[in-house]
Amino acid sequence: MTSITITSLLNAYNIRDLGALGDGNGDDVSAINHAITLANATSPAGGVVYAPPGTYRVNSSIELRSNVTLLGAGRGTVFILGTSAHVDVLTNANQASGISNIRLRDFRVDGNRANNAAGTRHAIYMRNVTDFWIENVEGTSARADGFHFDICEYGELRACRAYSNGYDGFDLTQCIRVQCVGCRAIDNCRVDTAGNRDGYLLGMLSTNNQLIGCVAEDTLGGGKRQGYGVRELLGALADQNSIYGQGFVGNLSGATLTDGGSTVVQT
Repeated sequence: MTSITITSLLNAYNIRDLGALGDGNGDDVSAINHAITLANATSPAGGVVYAPPGTYRVNSSIELRSNVTLLGAGRGTVFILGTSAHVDVLTNANQASGISNIRLRDFRVDGNRANNAAGTRHAIYMRNVTDFWIENVEGTSARADGFHFDICEYGELRACRAYSNGYDGFDLTQCIRVQCVGCRAIDNCRVDTAGNRDGYLLGMLSTNNQLIGCVAEDTLGGGKRQGYGVRELLGALADQNSIYGQGFVGNLSGATLTDGGSTVVQT
């Protein structure tokens, strides 16, 4: 009788089966990206890439593709940037033309800032992505942002956590209709001048986004560095956003800063 595994039940590609070691050594990126390419080609609407518990070191970016779900096993699944790699840990292919239908769930992305002292790189960076859903994903120790979205729309983040990153926890620039629910931005702005970076930044042309029940707090000793809990970039046409929550406390510059207009703030 054929044994039943989680990957067979999900019709998934297990990155271990394709050569990833998950022991924190070497470079697992080729196996991971190969699995993503195979899932992208699965008819009719893509497939699942499964990363079992382990520490997967990558020396170049993991590149997402349309119609792919990247699924881990909780905090036990870690994608960590190699030494002096100076790239975004997890990003998307086809940034000029864009991709769609991305699902990320249950893993941690570590930018390994201590061993990547140059460049403006993020734990998770998406550009020109439409229709994405991210749940229980952590972005930590990046040289720049934990989560950075540029020209993205129709996305949802649930119970995600950005902590101890160099710049912002979550940066939504030129984003439309992205919803963050129950997310946490803790102890960011560890690289830039204190107060310059925030828990959540609603950047240039960022409109019709929602933050619901989110938290932004600076708790580390040695002086607070994270600026505002939530900031709309002033003079950059960030407007018509909705901010609902009471967890924007303990930040150097304050709870929220908006550019006025039609943005709704209820904290």
